[in-house]
Amino acid sequence: MKNRSAKRRLKNRSRRKERHHQSMLNPNSDIDPLSSHSSRRNRVGHIYAALGIACLGFFAIIQYVFVYQPYDSMASNARPLQSQTANLGKTYEANRNEQVKANTESKNSEKNKLPVAGPSEFHKQVLTIVKDTPMEKMVTEIAKRDRAVAAYIVGIAMKESKFGKYSPKKNGKECFNYWGYRGKENTTQSGYSCFNSPQHAIKVVGDRIESMLGKGSRTPAQMISWKCGSSCAGHSNESVQKWIADVSINYYKLNPHKQIAKSK
Repeated sequence: MKNRSAKRRLKNRSRRKERHHQSMLNPNSDIDPLSSHSSRRNRVGHIYAALGIACLGFFAIIQYVFVYQPYDSMASNARPLQSQTANLGKTYEANRNEQVKANTESKNSEKNKLPVAGPSEFHKQVLTIVKDTPMEKMVTEIAKRDRAVAAYIVGIAMKESKFGKYSPKKNGKECFNYWGYRGKENTTQSGYSCFNSPQHAIKVVGDRIESMLGKGSRTPAQMISWKCGSSCAGHSNESVQKWIADVSINYYKLNPHKQIAKSK
């Protein structure tokens, strides 16, 4: 039995070899000698195609992960950044407008604001005359008045009270009346006005002198009614001339003749 099986296998093998040999010699044979080789080649092609598709897919994934996704992220981040930039631009513009407005208001305020200056030249002139006297405390108020008014205030005060050294008192209180002024203001027993303060005194006396200037009393001689009243009949000519001469000393120091000529 074993011999028969072995013989049969050898016989089948020889038959296959013979058929293969015949197929190689006869191309028209039904047996394709390249069929097995073609099938293998097709399988290899399929493998390469699959690998190519896999590579394309891999590269597509890489491109999306490292190119498109960061770009989308940058674009999404750029939108709020653009919004923030626009808001910053609006804020800057608003701040700039407010700064321009503040600068304009500051410039206008500076234009309208009076310059803060030290004592004027006229203030210094008055102070030079009345320094170290009771009238020194009135210099600032005197310098605010018209030059001619201030000149009379100083000139008459020197004649009537030596710049306040000899002045009326009321109940032991200083009246700041350095001009022998008789008015309605809290009068003393002798009829002199007693002022509340140096400012009050300069206001009342200055206004009175200004009124007399308006009526033509432009020189100490024309201002003699301050001494005599409506008439100098009860006064000696010497006393009248003395009053005019003494008042003129400081009047013309502060209000020179050229100033009088300009005021005429």
